[in-house]
Order: sequence, then structure tokens, then C-alpha cells
Amino acid sequence: MQTRIVKFDENSLRSWIDERAKISLQREQQHQIIREQLTLINQLYPHSRELKQQVETLQSQIATLNSQIAILAGGKDVIDHLAEGVTKRSVGVSIMHAVADYAAQNTLSSLQEKCDRLMRKKSELDLRRDWLLKEGRKHYIAVQEAAKKERDRLSDRLRELEMLIREKGNFTTQLLEHPQDLCNALSGTILYALDDYEYHFPAGQTIGVRRAIRELRPKIDCILKSQTMHHNELQRWRIRYAILCELLWRQYNLLAEEDRVFAQRLWRTMLQHVHMDSGDDLPINGFKTGLTAWQHYENLRVTSPIPMTDLSEKQVQEMEVDEYKHERATILKTLSNSKGPNVPLPVYQNTMSVIDEVDRLRNRTADVRFYTETLRQTTALLQNPGDENANQYANLANHADTRTNGRVLAGAMLILLGMVSLAACVLIAMASFGAAAPASAIGIAAGTSVLAKGLSILGGIASIGTLYAGYRVCQRTGLSKKMMTAKKTSWKFFNRPSLEQSKALDVGWAKRSVPTR
Repeated sequence: MQTRIVKFDENSLRSWIDERAKISLQREQQHQIIREQLTLINQLYPHSRELKQQVETLQSQIATLNSQIAILAGGKDVIDHLAEGVTKRSVGVSIMHAVADYAAQNTLSSLQEKCDRLMRKKSELDLRRDWLLKEGRKHYIAVQEAAKKERDRLSDRLRELEMLIREKGNFTTQLLEHPQDLCNALSGTILYALDDYEYHFPAGQTIGVRRAIRELRPKIDCILKSQTMHHNELQRWRIRYAILCELLWRQYNLLAEEDRVFAQRLWRTMLQHVHMDSGDDLPINGFKTGLTAWQHYENLRVTSPIPMTDLSEKQVQEMEVDEYKHERATILKTLSNSKGPNVPLPVYQNTMSVIDEVDRLRNRTADVRFYTETLRQTTALLQNPGDENANQYANLANHADTRTNGRVLAGAMLILLGMVSLAACVLIAMASFGAAAPASAIGIAAGTSVLAKGLSILGGIASIGTLYAGYRVCQRTGLSKKMMTAKKTSWKFFNRPSLEQSKALDVGWAKRSVPTR
């Protein structure tokens, strides 16, 4: 992982240009090394051919000696055969034969010894030639592979330098001509990182992370709207960019050890958009302010003390308690305003079960922010059970399931989600069947009602699955008898329309009898 931000200042640009020139020279040196090694290999081949000629000469000499040995051995055998009949009759002949045999034997041994010496020399030359060629090739291949690896490394670094130099040019152009775009991109990335973290980690946030999430939004808004002491609008946006960089540096340094997951998201944002340190001025000659990013930030804290003030741990906790009370009052007010013939009683009852379980867990744990968000999303789900709210609510339920003593809450939330979704499907089906009078729009009713009914059935199947998932979670953790009763009641409610719902249908459908229980 990259451990340093890329600073787009003039010193960095000069160092990149110098390094690029050095790398180009080093790449040429690697090519020269390969050429030299190839020359050495080519010089081995003439020497190898000379050794081969020596071996061939020795082979010829050995063949000649073998022929002489064979002739001499054949002549000796003939003499021995002729002398067999004479040696008994003449002592002189016997002596002459012994002398000739001795001389022939010596000559034969001498030739054999010379032949053996030539064979050994030939073997030595063969070994030397083979070693020379083998080791030469091995050395050349090793040098070539090392040089190729080094060339690849240098090429990668050269491409990286080219990219940095190009990005430095783009950054300089943007900071000179469109600094507001830089600020908007940086602030947007920060806010996206906050939303992404809150979605994936809504529960169990540390006090430092909760404080950062609470502080960053108003601070960013204050920075983007700040009126810095400069007459030029473009220069004001450049100073705002420096202050945003300093804000990120401060938050990262505070949370680097406390919550590495959150700090990692900040660090990715910094690698992408932050190109100056706290102690740096604007990285463009001719537009420097004489102040560092840290000093600009402190000046803004003086002129805008309320939004730029760092919250204490106690202040964060008090604000969370106040928000919890507000969201609890809001959901109760929503239920009291919505209670009527269009809201199923089981939905109301199960919502109260969720509120009771949230109250119980809130008093036993310190994760007030998560339970406040649970109440807020429950209110949003009741007001608009659309896909976005439903997905957000299901995500919170999944995280509640992983919390200590949170499986009961997760089951209650899933049952409520299933009830609300199924109720919406029932209302869609009812509205589709009563959308047109039978006498005047029979064809439209036939087409649209069937389509709407199909959509509602598909939605109903998904809701039934959600209900069952919530039921299984609650069943495993012993959800209260009231919750189970609410689930069963919801099934009875959705299996048939009520009298009030039947009256809401069109004339043709309203005349049908209401089925009895």
C-alpha cells in the first residue's frame, strides 16, 4: 500500500524529471550489458571450433595407431605360428624368435600406451569444449534475465514518472484555472467515504469516528462557503483547497490508531486528492500565500468558531441522546397520525415491538447512534416503503443481528419490513382492481389489473420470504409471545380484505360479499 501522498510542487516535478533522465540512461546501460555479453559468447565459438579441430586430429591419430597395433598384432601371430615347428629342431631359431617376440611385444605396448594417452587427451578436450559452451550459455542467459528484470523495473518506474509529470501538469492547470472543481471533488469524495462507512459499519462506531462523522459535514460546508482574506475569487478557492487538505490530515492523524477501517477510507481519499502537507503553502510558484495549510485552517477557526470547533466526547454523547429522544418522539407521532383503516394493526403493533426492543438495548449499551438510526429508518420505512428505504432497513437489521443481544431486534425489524412490504403489495393489488369502472373501461381494467396483480404477487412472494427470515431469527432467540402473535395476526389480516378495504374498491367489486372468518 502507498504510504505517502504525492506532492505536486515544483521540487517534486524537478526530482521526477531528473530521475526520468537517470532511468533512461540506466536502461541504455542495460542494453549495453546485453550486447557485451553477446560479444563474449560469440568469442567462445572460435575457441570451441579450435578445440573441435584438435579433437578431430587426435581421433585421426588414434585411428592410425589402432591400425598399427592391429597390423603388429597380426604379424606377431603369424611369426608365432611359423615358429612352433622350428623351435624344437634349432636352438638358434628359438632364441631369435624370443628376441623378435619381445621386440614386437614392446612395440605393441608402446603403441597401446600412446593410443591411451591420445584417448585421454581427447576426452579432456571434449569435456573442456562442452563445459565452455554450457557455462557460456548459462552465464549469458542469467545475465540476460537479470538485465531484462532490471529493464522492466526501470520501464515501470519510467511510466510512473511520466504519469506523475502528466498529473502534475493537470493538477497545476486545474488549481490555476478551476480550483473550485478541485474543492468540490475533494469534498464530494470525503462525503462519499462517510456515507460508505456508515452503510457498511452503522453499529459499534468508536467515539472518535462518531465525532468525525458529526463534525466533517458542517466543517466542509463552512470551508466551501468561507470568505478568506483575498480579493481574487480563484485564489480564495485555492486557499479553500489547502484548508480541506488540512482538515483531512487532522482527522486522519486523530483516527489512524483508533479506527483503522475508517482511517483507511480517509487515506484513500487523501491519496487521490490531497497533494500538500500541513506545513506546505500552495504548490504553485507565483500564487503562494506566505501561509501554510495549517495556518489557513487556524485562521478560519478564528473567523468561524462555531462550525470549526472540535466537539468534546461529552458534547457528542449529549447530542446523540437528544437525537435519540427526537427520533423516538417522531416515530410515535408518525404512528399516531397514520393509525387508521389503511394501516394494518399488526404493523402498528410490531413497530411498537421494535421501539420497545430499541429502548431496552439502548439502556444496556452505549451504541446510541445505531439505535437512533434504527428509529429514523423505521420512520422512513413507514412513510415510504420503497426499495431504497427497504434496502437501508434490511442493512440495519443485518447489523443488528451481529450485535450483542441484537438478534431479537433483527428479527423484529425483518418481520416489520415484511409486513410493510406485503401491505404495500396488497394496496397495489386493490388499487389495480378498482382503477376503472367495469362498464366504461373493461379492456383497460383487464390488461392493467392483470399486470398490476402479477407485480403485486411477485412483490408478495419477496415479502413472505422476508417475513419468514425474520420469524426464523426470532424463533432461534426466543422472541416474546407478543411478537409471535403479531406475526400470526398479520397473516390473518393479509389473507382477506377488511370491510373498510372492500368499501374502497370500485362498484363492481364492492358488491361482492366479504368472506367470513
